[in-house]
Amino acid sequence: MFGHQRGFTTVPDIEQYKKMQWSFLCNIKMRWEYDGLANAFRNKGIYLYGKDNGTMRMNNPIFGILIAPHRDRNYGVDIYVPVDRKAEALRIYENKDALKLAAESEALEGEAHHRAFDEAVLAQRAERKSRKKRFFASAPA
Repeated sequence: MFGHQRGFTTVPDIEQYKKMQWSFLCNIKMRWEYDGLANAFRNKGIYLYGKDNGTMRMNNPIFGILIAPHRDRNYGVDIYVPVDRKAEALRIYENKDALKLAAESEALEGEAHHRAFDEAVLAQRAERKSRKKRFFASAPA
């Protein structure tokens, strides 16, 4: 994946994220499916990168109003996983019963994991900022 990236990831360290190679796994449109994937992947130590495609896109009319815009469509979220973990992630994704159980588990324990992830990201950010300050402070004038 090249260029500016929009989306979200479960990798807490942005430097590690930038070095990873991602492979498309699936497009999901249901919230329970995403919650199940997030929980199952977190338990297996598989990172994910998601790109929201939107839910209310309108097409660009070519001839004014001759072509009616498409509305109220769910374009879902594209889920990407690290290339080296794709086979394992695909097995998890294809087991829908386990995903449903994982989604129920995510509803119960997800908030605590979200807080822990946010704290880890903020700690990584503070560490990077501290390294930059030390680097520039030690540079000759």
